[in-house]
Amino acid sequence: MLVPGVVSAAPPAQEGQEGQSYTVQKDDTLWSIAEKYLGKGSAYTAIAAATNGKHEQDATFARIDNPNLIKLGWKLFIPRAEEATKFVAPGPCGPGWQPCADTWSEKAIPEIPKPTETPTTLTLGTPTPTPATPTLTTETPTSTLATPILTLRTPTPIPATSVRALEKESDLTINANYYFALAILLILLFALIGFALGKTRSRILVMGILMSYVAAQVCAPFLVRGLNFALSLDIADEILPYFEAAIFLGSVLAVLGFLFGMSYTHTFRGRVIGLLLGALSGYFVSVFALEFLRELLVGLPADQTVMFDFSYDLLGRDGVFVLTFNFSSNPEGAYRFLSRILPLAILSFLFLLLVDAFNWLFGLLGGILGAILGWISITGGRGEERVT
Repeated sequence: MLVPGVVSAAPPAQEGQEGQSYTVQKDDTLWSIAEKYLGKGSAYTAIAAATNGKHEQDATFARIDNPNLIKLGWKLFIPRAEEATKFVAPGPCGPGWQPCADTWSEKAIPEIPKPTETPTTLTLGTPTPTPATPTLTTETPTSTLATPILTLRTPTPIPATSVRALEKESDLTINANYYFALAILLILLFALIGFALGKTRSRILVMGILMSYVAAQVCAPFLVRGLNFALSLDIADEILPYFEAAIFLGSVLAVLGFLFGMSYTHTFRGRVIGLLLGALSGYFVSVFALEFLRELLVGLPADQTVMFDFSYDLLGRDGVFVLTFNFSSNPEGAYRFLSRILPLAILSFLFLLLVDAFNWLFGLLGGILGAILGWISITGGRGEERVT
């Protein structure tokens, strides 16, 4: 099939004893190729079956898993017409008709053996021949061809409408780590919390998270040693990450509860700054939590791959867009990546604190200077009144 106004010459097919090879051109369909070389479009099943059979012997031939999708440059195999008839069902088949779905079988349709006649039996009376009864064997007869070329693996019928050869198959693969996704969710969650808290309380939240981390590092070993001594236990050091994570998360929740219990009036600017500080808080929480738990979370959950495919027909171009997500479980890799940004995040927070300190200092100095100038003006005014 050719686009009107475009002249395209397909390369001549290479003929052989079993059939001929053919390279897919633009606007080709299995139906149009069958019409051209086999005389009727319903013989497309023979082309698909023969091509898959050839693929098993020669990898240069394409493998047609879905007859709807044939691409430019694919090498097909077209069998001889007498072989193709085995794959064509009787009855009307063509564009707009119900396709010959029943012709898609797992293997070539075997020939039914001819009925055999049974020998005539004689009796004492007049000999009467017994009629011949056709019998069918259950074994599949072997083909006389040297190589089996008519095989088909995927029983997928072609829809009634013809599909052009794909000009391009697009795909996109995204490799995602479960723990990166967890860090992003925590950042978004704490960004919303920071938006609710506002600027001032969000800064207190960041400081509270840093103090919670220090408390977890210091208190967990002390708690383990105290339990071992007081209760005569033998808690190994491998349990330390659990104690550290519990103390850290408990401290963060306590800080959040304290801050939400405070009454404060917010402005929109204060809420935006609080949102940014909340996102920074979420980053700290994800990094510190992974530091405590990364050795215990390896392999949880299991690695998975999710694929989505979308067919499109845009501006005369047909194709399939395949989106693949590879989810991996690697807390160690996520912690290494997130910890690289940790010094920059801490410096950014210290810079904000330094700016606040300068603002507070300048405000204090301005207040003192204003008080001095006010005292001078009042004292000078009283002196002038005495002179007059």
